[in-house]
Amino acid sequence: LIGFEPEEDDLAFVEKLCKGVEEHAQEIDAMISAHLKNWPLDRISKVAHAAMRVAVYELKYQQDVPAGAVIKEAVQITQRFDEDGEGRFVNGVLSGILKELRPEDAE
Repeated sequence: LIGFEPEEDDLAFVEKLCKGVEEHAQEIDAMISAHLKNWPLDRISKVAHAAMRVAVYELKYQQDVPAGAVIKEAVQITQRFDEDGEGRFVNGVLSGILKELRPEDAE
């Protein structure tokens, strides 16, 4: 993205998101692990793991962000930068976490 200059608000949002994910990484990973059916966390791709970490952080700590948008973005990132089928996997895991964190949004 040559010549791309992010807005100051965008940079602040990304910084807040990165710090939040880092601060809550153990808790977030525990939630992800709890929704992996017979699959250890260290076996999922780094792209899927990173996308899910950000999504779980947003679902739990940024209630003003629509759940559907959070999951859709995580799936799109995974589909674009990971192997085929990983997007469906991410969608399934995040849908389970959404039911736990925001049951009112899971319907």
